[in-house]
Amino acid sequence: MNLTTYLKFLFFDRKAIEKISQCRGAIWFGIGMTLLAAIARDYDAVYLLAQPYHLLVPLAASGLMATVTFLFLRCFPCAGKRIPYTTFLTYFWLTAPLAFIYAFPVERFFSPVGAAKANLWMLALVAAWRVLLLTRVVSVQESASFAVTFFKVLFIANTVVMIVLFFTPIPIFNVMGGIHLSDRDRLILDVVFSTGLIGAPLWIVLLIVNIYLLGSKGWYGEKSTPFNSTCDLFVARAVWVAMGILMIGGVGMMIWAQPEQANRFRVERLLKSGKIAEGLRLMSQKEQEDFPPHWSPPPSLAYREKVPDPIELATEAIKPGYASWVQQLAIEKFSEYINDGFFDGWESLGKKEFHDALLILESKTFKDQDAIESSHEELSRLAANENGNIEPWRVTLATEYLQRNTPLPGKADLKKETEESKGEERDTFNNDP
Repeated sequence: MNLTTYLKFLFFDRKAIEKISQCRGAIWFGIGMTLLAAIARDYDAVYLLAQPYHLLVPLAASGLMATVTFLFLRCFPCAGKRIPYTTFLTYFWLTAPLAFIYAFPVERFFSPVGAAKANLWMLALVAAWRVLLLTRVVSVQESASFAVTFFKVLFIANTVVMIVLFFTPIPIFNVMGGIHLSDRDRLILDVVFSTGLIGAPLWIVLLIVNIYLLGSKGWYGEKSTPFNSTCDLFVARAVWVAMGILMIGGVGMMIWAQPEQANRFRVERLLKSGKIAEGLRLMSQKEQEDFPPHWSPPPSLAYREKVPDPIELATEAIKPGYASWVQQLAIEKFSEYINDGFFDGWESLGKKEFHDALLILESKTFKDQDAIESSHEELSRLAANENGNIEPWRVTLATEYLQRNTPLPGKADLKKETEESKGEERDTFNNDP
């Protein structure tokens, strides 16, 4: 197998597919390319030195996927011939370079929403290409109709998508409203919902089609032609050299992007372990550009994360000594908590949380007017205590906050009110017949 053969394989060439089936070392090359694809996928998303197992996840996942697909094709054969398991596994792993498209750092060129859209389009492109390529491989190797094979491979792919959607964390979906997601999270939720809405009935249709095809005969395609050339029995040296060059490129990308992931990993580990002050100090020692683009510290409220507590995070951040950009991120997290429906109300807070939340509202760094106004309304209700069922300490703290932050009418206000009243009297006099 040479480079030309491999490239032609990626573009559905029949002769290339047949040649690769004769190559003894192709499976090892496929394993190497799958590991390279893991680097392309995770070099700017995961701190690989601390979490090296991420490099093996694509290999294990693709091996499992290939096994499931192979077993399904055994139960629902496309034609009379059977492709050997190791050959099918080789083909599956050889599709790994399609994932190299994920290496493009879209987050550095687009907004959060634009980057999410780009990633979703790349995911769709890679998934569609893999389905078509595997369909072509099976149809060639088993001398089956491309259309029949497509329905079988698509059924497996659709099943996997539905399973992944079920287990993958997604933003909170609130039918009745109240939770306000960011544009990025709303986009992801819309795509997931639409995919499930289409995928569920499609799964039933594909199952019926495959059951029908199981009892049908004559779905054969063009017969394959064996190749006996000894030059195709081994992976050419140029192919291994190309993989080595790609490996060097992958290491270079890691050297470029991994310092940002290291900073992110250390800060998130401190914050999630309750060491909020240490985490914020570490952030303050860096510039915001030293972290991944569009990164925000935990918790991710849209994904039901509760650690660290947003109130504790903001309470610590408003203390002197922290960088302004660090304070701003913590304050934004608190605003998101108060404004976007993740907050259960002031009555749900304990005494310390209640007191700390009031301190955040009164701090000079907090400038979210919507959060201040909505909190002011609920605190006014607590202070009024019309039903008499509010805890005394809650009433006292709410009343003291309102007294400190409700402006009294000054001379300018009185002068303005006087002028307005005189104007109203003048208008009434002029309109009086």
